[in-house]
Amino acid sequence: MTGKYNYEKVNEEVKRKCPEFTNKICGETVNKLPEALISAMAYWSWKKLNAKADTGYADKDVDAITNVINKDDGHKTDRKTYFETIKNNWKLTECNSLQAKEIT
Repeated sequence: MTGKYNYEKVNEEVKRKCPEFTNKICGETVNKLPEALISAMAYWSWKKLNAKADTGYADKDVDAITNVINKDDGHKTDRKTYFETIKNNWKLTECNSLQAKEIT
């Protein structure tokens, strides 16, 4: 993550979702634990990426996430390959809670 605006929005989301976490997320801290984890979760929450991720497992679904995160990085094919590996190794299509969510 880069940019003053993004850091401000992520810190606002952290304050809203996890007010007990008082560490400031900035360029100097974003690559350290726990700031890296918290900032990633806050970014996904701020950008409403969970809703996009819950739409399915197809390449178009991976592209929808990539288009929010960094559509111009030239790694869409790699991201799809990585997701396919994760999907298979974690058996995501067999997960009961995900199947129930897709049905409703």
